[in-house]
Amino acid sequence: MTDGTASGTRLVADIAAGPAGSYPSWLTRLSDGRLAFVTTDGSGRFEPHVSDGTAIGTRRIAVGGPNGSRPRDLGATDDGRFMFVADNSVAPTRHKASRPGIPAAQPSRSPHPSRP
Repeated sequence: MTDGTASGTRLVADIAAGPAGSYPSWLTRLSDGRLAFVTTDGSGRFEPHVSDGTAIGTRRIAVGGPNGSRPRDLGATDDGRFMFVADNSVAPTRHKASRPGIPAAQPSRSPHPSRP
């Protein structure tokens, strides 16, 4: 987290502890002030995370298959939720949405009748 100055910059949470980086991407500001992003815990599996700017409020919100959910295309809604596309290499690519206060992402309905 930063206010743009060196003295106002601090680590909120060390998601990939140790010398490896967590490679955050898809940084997306949510309407309730939280930040949604994609990162890895050092295992090589990329998952969506959310943070309110505190260590205790920074958490993974979904777990994909053996290779992670590889989320991409994060987008914020007006009510503090966000959506993303996930592909866990076990199930087909799905659109998912977070729910405020619920740590797990829920699959959305597909507009295609042949898909869940």
